Amino acid sequence: MKTPNKENPMKKKLDKATAIRTAISSYASHSVLNLPNQAGAGETDNIAANATFLPIGQQACYLYDVLNYKFIDIDPAIQEMTGISPREILDRDVSYFLSEILVEDYLDPVTQFVQQSLHFSRKYRKESNLSLNLEYSIVSRNKENKRLLCQFRPIKYNPDGYPLVNKGCFVDVTHLRPEGLPIFYVVANNQLLEFEQPDGNYLIKNKKLPFTGKEMNILKLTADGKSIKDIADMLQISISTVYTHRKNIKSRTDKDLFQIIQELRSKGIL
Repeated sequence: MKTPNKENPMKKKLDKATAIRTAISSYASHSVLNLPNQAGAGETDNIAANATFLPIGQQACYLYDVLNYKFIDIDPAIQEMTGISPREILDRDVSYFLSEILVEDYLDPVTQFVQQSLHFSRKYRKESNLSLNLEYSIVSRNKENKRLLCQFRPIKYNPDGYPLVNKGCFVDVTHLRPEGLPIFYVVANNQLLEFEQPDGNYLIKNKKLPFTGKEMNILKLTADGKSIKDIADMLQISISTVYTHRKNIKSRTDKDLFQIIQELRSKGIL
């Protein structure tokens, strides 16, 4: 009697990495314009300080070489989040890192979001305080279900406006949103410019939300049950500023916060 063939886990992981590499290859290919292939960390030192991100959870910041699909540098805190050592991440391209942690059902939308980030990086490159945000669920090497928010912005472009080097942070947001569909959004000048989320085989787009990026963060934290003081502490603003934002949110919609949160939840935004 023949025993059923068991799928080789190493082959499955390699196939997944190959699929990711293929999906994101166009992201880097647009950036080649007779420029050096290797982007060294030293080239970014003078502008890296301008990239700051929301302190809403444990962070692991990084520099990423778009052309070579590789991290230039990454914070040791990434090991606690994913169970993968910084050295292992730096030694291989990003496809192997993602193949290790990504929830397989969401592979396609996440890689599609990565591709789209190229377009948005170029489109909004002249905006100040630009932040591209990709949130998705993972299973760490330690078999822990977690939710990561990858916040990043280009800090080096080629002459045609495509990104060469990104600076970003992985943020553990499991305590805020333990699970759900991947989400991709773009914020600049405290304005929510783009929002996309997978819906079946399509992406639903909502570019007409009347709220700024700061207001969206306040709504998200309010929906998660955070107090006014908690929100002020997490966003590093005063309590009175939180109240002002809440007042602006209500005046812009003529609805109370509960109604707004329920409506955004029904659309899958919160």
